[in-house]
Amino acid sequence: MKKFSLFTILLSVGIIPISANGAGFNKSTLTIFDSIQHVDTAFLTLLIPLDVHGIECVRIDDECALPRQRLIFDANIFGGVSNLDSGGDTDFYTMRKGMSIGVKGFINDNMAIGLQFIRGITDVKDSIEYDHAATSSVTMIAEYISHIGLFINGGINLGNTHWSGNGPVTGAFDNGFFAGQVVGGIKLNDKATLIMPQIGLRYLHMTPDKYTDMTYNRFDSWSHGILTGIIGIHSTTRLTHNVFSIAPDMSIGATYDFVNHGDESILIRPTSAPDYYMSIITPDSAAVYAGIGMNIAGPAFIIALNYRLDGRRNFMSHTTVLDFKISF
Repeated sequence: MKKFSLFTILLSVGIIPISANGAGFNKSTLTIFDSIQHVDTAFLTLLIPLDVHGIECVRIDDECALPRQRLIFDANIFGGVSNLDSGGDTDFYTMRKGMSIGVKGFINDNMAIGLQFIRGITDVKDSIEYDHAATSSVTMIAEYISHIGLFINGGINLGNTHWSGNGPVTGAFDNGFFAGQVVGGIKLNDKATLIMPQIGLRYLHMTPDKYTDMTYNRFDSWSHGILTGIIGIHSTTRLTHNVFSIAPDMSIGATYDFVNHGDESILIRPTSAPDYYMSIITPDSAAVYAGIGMNIAGPAFIIALNYRLDGRRNFMSHTTVLDFKISF
């Protein structure tokens, strides 16, 4: 027989209401942030333009005579933490982990298409309850680079997150989402250093399902969309020039959410209290990111370890990715 605490019982009969700002139970901000972070990971590959043969041989290098690979297999594992500390009712701390596998094939010397599967797990702990999110998504990718180094990369990501957990107002629900991103720029070659300024645009849309929590409060479904501009610069420097090369890289940039649209609130229907609306709290529009990494490349493989920091007002996220690519 399931046991309920006095706090849970008071919630269910409406004596202790869930406030319009969430009172620690508003999952709208958490759901939006988690979707953004998953899509960020899915589209990381779009920030790196195509190479001819690993990072040691690039298309705009006149001395490069190696043929382009026709097929690249890519696998990585990632992990990180994030924290929203605004002093409000929607604050959270998360721990994330996951993996991805993908394949990319070259259509010609200037264009490639690919497919990637990503599985991510998010564990959330706040002052009231524990939440768990399992996300699966598929990303379709197309990349192009010209002979003078101009490039454009695009991708579409389709996914679903299943939320569950335990706590007085926990309920299981699914969040379906899709996103599209395009990034363009130029690859500038200065001896051993590649400098890649870039700009881009991304749209993300999510639709969390309706659900009933453990106290039988019913939460209606809602939807939200974000249009985001991206600007940044990525650089890689080759420290060695033999068969195996070592190349540190770094990136820095900023994003801005030009448009947040969709529902402004969630309708909640308590068991023994009047219906009311809970506000959907969106993240701050402006964000910055920075990353550092190390790449070890051979004639047909690359091993890379990268760290990325993402920040918004009152929000910080740290992500580490270990990536392995092999080409044929």
